[in-house]
Amino acid sequence: MKKATASEPATYTFGLTSNTRDDLLLLIRVTGADSLSAIAVTGTSNDATTVSPTSPSITTLNQNDVAVFVVSQLTGTGANQIDSGAPSGTTLVLSKVSRTGNSNAVGTGIAFQQYPTPQATGTKQWLNYVTSATRSTAISFALKELAAISIDSITPNPFHNTSTVTAVITGELANGTVDLIAGGVAVAQTVSSWTYNSGTGKTTVVINVVQGGIRFGTATIRYTSGANVLTSSVTMSPIAGNIAVNISSPQNTTGYIFEQLESGTHTNADQIEHTDSPNTVVNPDGLITQTVIRNFNARARDSSDNTWSTFSTITPTGDVTPEITNIHGGNPVTYGQAVTWTATGFSPNAATVDGVSATAVSVS
Repeated sequence: MKKATASEPATYTFGLTSNTRDDLLLLIRVTGADSLSAIAVTGTSNDATTVSPTSPSITTLNQNDVAVFVVSQLTGTGANQIDSGAPSGTTLVLSKVSRTGNSNAVGTGIAFQQYPTPQATGTKQWLNYVTSATRSTAISFALKELAAISIDSITPNPFHNTSTVTAVITGELANGTVDLIAGGVAVAQTVSSWTYNSGTGKTTVVINVVQGGIRFGTATIRYTSGANVLTSSVTMSPIAGNIAVNISSPQNTTGYIFEQLESGTHTNADQIEHTDSPNTVVNPDGLITQTVIRNFNARARDSSDNTWSTFSTITPTGDVTPEITNIHGGNPVTYGQAVTWTATGFSPNAATVDGVSATAVSVS
């Protein structure tokens, strides 16, 4: 068997040893087979002197494997070239003799049968192929169907940024890479396993999610294997108990506490992840409210370099009423008195409390 290319010759030449018998060369084209591993089961043969040659039984390995049965026989003067010679249950491809009425004639028959699930084919007998017993060779082998490769499922979906995610893919997809893509940012994922089950015809890929600099929300997951590229829409959310908030106008003023949470240069905080929901609420304009005044953890995403900061603990202290409505540096802390906010690893910033300048926002 040979995989055809765009530059196949017009004819093929085979070297044969000198023999008084006829030679019969046949060329057939197979389409729809898996070009990476076309032969699912290698051939076995059965040699006998008989009127009805028998192709041996083989066991297919994959869903929709095609078993191919071939016979070659010295037909002699009693050759038959009739379709009824094909084994029961098979479809005849061809039945050909080199010539009729000659004792040196040879004949060949080819038939096939497709099996939806892996199973033994049983022996296949070529009936009425010749009228008298002659030497024969009968062969059996199986071809693997080229299955349409597609994503069946991705679970869980939505998933968290620390989840293990499993994709079930129809068809055999050789080992490759997985990426998570959102907003022009592509992050390579950690593949923990990539396996193909020939019995089900499915490929299973398991990854440990790597968020990198990707925002929470809708993303694209991409599976790449050679020329095969499969994509699917997915949703990534924070772990249970945390919440992600899109900042309507990315903050780029160092007085904003979330701006200070970013890694590197103070630039544009466009998304916040924080704990203590629903007690703590971060609004799209960056305003914070709390029902019960208490610590919470938060981190910010910098849209200018697509990085997430680490979590910092924000601690409200002082004589405050049950609701703090604004802690932007340089802006009023409504109903607050001498409020101090602490976020590990940052410098203090001045703010106003009830319109009076004070050190109301402190990150240390």
